[in-house]
Amino acid sequence: PIVIIITGPARSHVIASEAGVVKRTGYMRGFGRYVVVNHGNRFLTVYSNLMVVNVKEGDRISKGGAIGLISDDRTLHFQIDYAGKPRNPLEYLPGKS
Repeated sequence: PIVIIITGPARSHVIASEAGVVKRTGYMRGFGRYVVVNHGNRFLTVYSNLMVVNVKEGDRISKGGAIGLISDDRTLHFQIDYAGKPRNPLEYLPGKS
């Protein structure tokens, strides 16, 4: 998969998978509110379908820092890009514990 869908309770916190700088926030039809975080070394993460965005462009965010709130439909769309190309997030995220 290029984008994974993460489910959770509506309005729960969405947290950064890694430290970085907020590159972009906005709204896009079909994706809802979104946040793009630049992690350096050509890696970006994209969090979309957010109900609320708690960061703004240029903000530094730590790993585990709050980005926003998950939407009422209880789904978060998560994507990892490397060098401008989408990658399979499951290859980068830790396994279930």
